[in-house]
Amino acid sequence: MTVLILLRNGQSLADARQAFAGLLDPELTQTGVAEAHGVADLLTSRGVHVDLAVTSPLARAAQTADAVLARLGQAGVSRLVSWRLAARDLGCLTGVAKPRAVELFGAESMSQWRFSTDGKPPAASPERIRALPWRPDADVVEHLPFGEGESLRQVEDRLRPLWEDELRPALAAGRTVLVVAHTDSLRALRRVVEGRDQDEGDTLRVVPAQPLAYRTDPAGDVIPPALYLENQAAV
Repeated sequence: MTVLILLRNGQSLADARQAFAGLLDPELTQTGVAEAHGVADLLTSRGVHVDLAVTSPLARAAQTADAVLARLGQAGVSRLVSWRLAARDLGCLTGVAKPRAVELFGAESMSQWRFSTDGKPPAASPERIRALPWRPDADVVEHLPFGEGESLRQVEDRLRPLWEDELRPALAAGRTVLVVAHTDSLRALRRVVEGRDQDEGDTLRVVPAQPLAYRTDPAGDVIPPALYLENQAAV
């Protein structure tokens, strides 16, 4: 059986501070590395052999993939790094602690910006951008709107070519594909691969450090529903 496995990065330094990371580039914590090792052990228990690993260029995704593959004994597996999988730019929310963001902007605005398809956080000020920690390398954000804010639909648009040109052909060729990325880029990817067009809020989120698997057909298309591998029904 060919499968597409989606994995959200393990705990990062931003997660540990309950801060919105967006396109910032914090590394994994030791907890995040341990979470990645747990994912590898789960994949091993399910007999999953990865043929292609596709990751965001941000450190927390790359380090999660590194830890998973090393634990699997597959460090040399084929890899593809794509800017299209980078986290969603969160504009004025970038680097802000989540409880503080609710105080500053209100729960209603936060919900609209985060979970509606076309919701988009306002841009951060230039001063705020310059003061941010964990700044990404220029080549990471070369194609991305760092600090400007990005909607989920815009993330879908940048992910669609990756699905059509890389992921779907690999699945059609019988390769099991592991995609390691971030909360919103994986939400957007799920919408693309399932052909969703309605505004469905946060229903397609991916739980951190829990592998979510789709079976695929001979054409490389996914067969919903996606199931977490810890669920015995996914075997």
